[in-house]
Amino acid sequence: MVWFVGGSDEIYKAIQKIETDSDRVVAIVAAAILETHITNAIKRRWREHAKADWMLRVDGPLGSFGPKIDLVFLMGLISPEGHRDMNFIKKIRNKFAHELTVEDFETPLIKSWCFDLKHFQNYVLTDAEIGGAPKKGKIFGRAGIDAELKTAKGRYLTAIQFYSMIFGPDWPGVYMPPINKLTPLF
Repeated sequence: MVWFVGGSDEIYKAIQKIETDSDRVVAIVAAAILETHITNAIKRRWREHAKADWMLRVDGPLGSFGPKIDLVFLMGLISPEGHRDMNFIKKIRNKFAHELTVEDFETPLIKSWCFDLKHFQNYVLTDAEIGGAPKKGKIFGRAGIDAELKTAKGRYLTAIQFYSMIFGPDWPGVYMPPINKLTPLF
């Protein structure tokens, strides 16, 4: 499975866990990767200041996944539809983290929520579109993605991979909308 790493050893190690571990670990760790990318995107758009680190640390006012999702929405980095997708990712992660009865992605509620992840798919190339003429707005894809999108786990991971790609670029020359200009990344 293709992952955007973003040059971080921690993310690379987390991706290795995803490839081999239980659905519970996959759900929690994959969401943590996305949360890391979101946190870094927020930091790139804020002034460098100790207050920013304090606000975003785990015990800070914006330290939880939900407030970070709301913040990137309010900053104009994601659309209302992207905000909805990311809230489903958060809900799925929380169910795996806090309810022992949720064991895998086939748990009915988890499966339902995974299939409610929809907005990201507008930007995903289908197997038939890969290698063909560029499709307007389609920016993410890989061979075999059609089959992955038919499973709850595949949809969850593909959505996280897509959003991680959107928030993950942290090298010079990558476009990020100017500060205080509401320009969604997707």
